[in-house]
Amino acid sequence: MLVGLPPFYSENRKIMFNNILYHEPDFPESLSAEVVDLMEKLLEKDPKERLGSFSENCEGIVQHKWFEVIDFDSIASKSMKPPFIPDMSKDGLNYFDEEFTSTNIQPQIDDFSFGNSLDSTDDFFSDFDFQMTEDTE
Repeated sequence: MLVGLPPFYSENRKIMFNNILYHEPDFPESLSAEVVDLMEKLLEKDPKERLGSFSENCEGIVQHKWFEVIDFDSIASKSMKPPFIPDMSKDGLNYFDEEFTSTNIQPQIDDFSFGNSLDSTDDFFSDFDFQMTEDTE
């Protein structure tokens, strides 16, 4: 969310999973040292060492330097005033560019309808052999 794509992103899922398991993420130089430190600690491969893990719950995250300007107590008590309150008095589209709100959208009706598929004569569960027993209740 900080830079537009997840840290290990690849269009190829196999490569992406390999990146998650075996590579460290690259961060743009435009990010602050504090946020890079936070991301590296949140993405720690060893769950026992990961920020916010079992032993410390979320306290380590809340106490991280990157969050020092946030008053979590006022957020929790709902006493913090939001820095921006959207004006929703209109149709709700006033924060979207006209390029998107003026586009004429044609409804598309698919030939396939999930509701109709259930009425078909196909037996989708013909190989389903689960039987409820006392052990599974």
